Amino acid sequence: MLCGPDDFESSLSFEKLQSYLCMQLSHIIPDGYNVEMSALEAAADHAMRRYLLCGQHVNNKYFTANGKVFFNHLNGDHYSMYLYFLSNELHKRGVEDLAIRFYYLNKILHSVDVFYEMEMPDIFLFGHALGSVLGRGRYDNYFVVSQNCTVGNNDGAYPVFKEGVVMYAGAIVAGNCTIGENTHIAAQCFIRNQNTEGNCVAFGSADSMQTKPTDKSVKEIYFKNC
Repeated sequence: MLCGPDDFESSLSFEKLQSYLCMQLSHIIPDGYNVEMSALEAAADHAMRRYLLCGQHVNNKYFTANGKVFFNHLNGDHYSMYLYFLSNELHKRGVEDLAIRFYYLNKILHSVDVFYEMEMPDIFLFGHALGSVLGRGRYDNYFVVSQNCTVGNNDGAYPVFKEGVVMYAGAIVAGNCTIGENTHIAAQCFIRNQNTEGNCVAFGSADSMQTKPTDKSVKEIYFKNC
């Protein structure tokens, strides 16, 4: 494995993690699919390196152990982020049959819908993202999503998120939107075909959506080493 033991702490060795992934697939999606272990190993390794890079910037005590980035297969935020990285890596390597299975596994286990063709940024955080659906928007670094959030299209247009955006519980962003840098999208806020200027809090719903300035920083709250 290219991520050595000095880089991070893990609840499972790399070999046990691969075995765990295969056992989950066979028990939760029992369709008789035969996993090609060499393809899984290569993608799983790179996915863990992407998790490590991301985790180095997450300012959350559960992502750190003994001063190192921590991966815990029993932490839903860790595992759902890793499964996204894994399905995306498999897609990039042309292993579509396995990519769609890990994407589906993520939906089953965590109710997180992030399609494997989707390009999430290098640095982001799932903060209890149960029930969230992230569609084919464009996402920049330091993106945070909470539970029951939705990013979707309107008349075929998808949102663009600039650096440092947080979506709080139940927030929806849909259509032709540009969400400015350091936007805090309040709980239950609905943004449709509208922009935010950045350094603001967005609140309200659709035509009544409003923003107000803020000096609070998404990066400083949720991330480090920025």
